[in-house]
Amino acid sequence: MASEEVTSAERGEDDVLAARLAELYAVDPDQLQEGLLTPVAGVEAVTVFLLQGAYQDFYAEDLSVLDRAMRAGRLVAGLDGAADRATRRLQFVPTSPTGPRPADAARQGHKLAGLVRARLGLGSDPLPDLRVLLEEQLGIAVVLDALTDLRAASVLDAGRAAAAVVLADTDPHLTRNSLLARVYLTHELCHLLFDPTAPGRVRITLDDRDGELSDVGNLAIEALLEARAKGFAAELLMPLAGLTVLLGPAQKATAASMKRSLVQRVCANFGTPWEIASNHLSNHGFIASRKVVRPTGGWLEERLVGHTTSLPDHAAPPRILGTDLAPVLLAEITDAPPDYVQHARSQAADVAKQTMVQMRNAMHEDLQGSRPIAAVDRLARWLDDMMYAGEFELIETLLGELDPKDVPPSASTAALALTRPVRAKVNPGRQKLLDSLEDALLKIWGVDETLARSTVERLA
Repeated sequence: MASEEVTSAERGEDDVLAARLAELYAVDPDQLQEGLLTPVAGVEAVTVFLLQGAYQDFYAEDLSVLDRAMRAGRLVAGLDGAADRATRRLQFVPTSPTGPRPADAARQGHKLAGLVRARLGLGSDPLPDLRVLLEEQLGIAVVLDALTDLRAASVLDAGRAAAAVVLADTDPHLTRNSLLARVYLTHELCHLLFDPTAPGRVRITLDDRDGELSDVGNLAIEALLEARAKGFAAELLMPLAGLTVLLGPAQKATAASMKRSLVQRVCANFGTPWEIASNHLSNHGFIASRKVVRPTGGWLEERLVGHTTSLPDHAAPPRILGTDLAPVLLAEITDAPPDYVQHARSQAADVAKQTMVQMRNAMHEDLQGSRPIAAVDRLARWLDDMMYAGEFELIETLLGELDPKDVPPSASTAALALTRPVRAKVNPGRQKLLDSLEDALLKIWGVDETLARSTVERLA
């Protein structure tokens, strides 16, 4: 569908095409001809899956990027042959993740990856261009755009009618290792094919990159969905059958040289990053440990023929669409958030600062009233709320002002323990507290020197 045809329909010059557009976007057809986008009552909303860190970190300006991606997905859904692509994608039915542990969900991801390979006739060979697989086989638009503190996201239209994946064009991990594009695309593919949709809301799936969400049982469904997507991505890229053909039966190698050799062969053959390959080989029993030292030099880059991912340019249409539809995707989209969004964020920041002052005053009142447990609980709940909201500057301010000589060790150590997963985002305030803790434990609180030192080392 050319951009001039869309413009003609939106102006009311083509009633048939306007009706088709109204149905595609789930808006009132009469209102569309008046230039208004009025959603049809009772229709499902778009579902969004976000690949991010182990805390919520979503910004208003990302909405324009997701809107642009959804437009791209809907345009791909209108191309010739879209019905065949949709049929292939929709044959995979969303299902709840297996639990209660992430390991259970990951094993389910392995099975789902085998199902996808079998139904799409992919066999056990290395996958070629992942962008081609998603767009040309499954009708999922792939775009590269500016995301704030997100590495990837995917959007699924009402009724699963259209879908798109967005990769962050400034992600430092992707910049350093282009093979991660293959991992991100297969990871998001699992969300789009198998995650239960969430009509009318955004579903956030937390990325447990640093192992902070350990196997503790009864985790939230979002953590299980993320574990399943990780297992799916690894198995889709490196199927057990293909590993066995390449390496022979699993024998749980223990020698460092042998483990390194096995991981090298898998990376070069299947086009995967080192860490993911070593983890997957460990999970399938080919090596005895996940941590395998990566060799230096450009050995991997020399063996990447056939493993490239043909991504589009920044904010450009998906490659499957060509270049003539850029005006449709970019129309009325700006990188900067509207004034009212900036104003709301400013007000929210002021309110957050007020909560910090109120919490700190109430905590000191508890301490003065000999209620140390209540004081620590108040501090812990505030830190937890602020980490979930992504208020890292505020957390850093509080940590920098927290004096371990004035508050009991339980408060200082609780603050340091809770913020350890995000320590890179709350320094130097956290480091200031950590540096002064040992001296306070020794001179003010009378803690044994060995215990004081081990406490600081553990919390670092």
